[in-house]
Amino acid sequence: SDLIGARWVLVIERYDRRLVGTQIERLHQEDAAQALGIPWGGNEKFEENDSRVSLRAVAGLLDRGGNLFAERDADKRRLLRYVAFNVAMGNTDAHAKNFSLLHDDTGATSLAPIYDVAPLALAYGATTRLSMWVDGVQHLPEVTREDLVAEGRSWGLKDAVATAAVDETLTAM
Repeated sequence: SDLIGARWVLVIERYDRRLVGTQIERLHQEDAAQALGIPWGGNEKFEENDSRVSLRAVAGLLDRGGNLFAERDADKRRLLRYVAFNVAMGNTDAHAKNFSLLHDDTGATSLAPIYDVAPLALAYGATTRLSMWVDGVQHLPEVTREDLVAEGRSWGLKDAVATAAVDETLTAM
């Protein structure tokens, strides 16, 4: 945190910018809704409003350009960790515009760092309905560890890999 004037503020560094010498360079990023062809500005970013929007669809955007030396399913594992974190901390607003892809100069794509995370389920009168469902479960209090692992398996992750990603995240929290 930093002091600006007489107020303490939390300053977050943007993941889609980098300092090159004295210049700020923008990195090409695209949110998952854009990548899935979802119209801008509407509520189609929520799974209940558009069946094209799901965690499985987001996972399908990842790990496409792997090579012999790339870590297999690294971004899918990271996405599953993000999902486990969102569920455990009560973020019901993890919709398709809150997951992004970074495109580098070679054309490779990677999952952007997690962002726009808040425990909205804890707000007075807040909904427990998830923006994107976990293994078909639509309400936060009903999501189990097994649902998280099953979601990861539905993306093609091996059971042991999905289990480790979920367990490591929950243990760390």
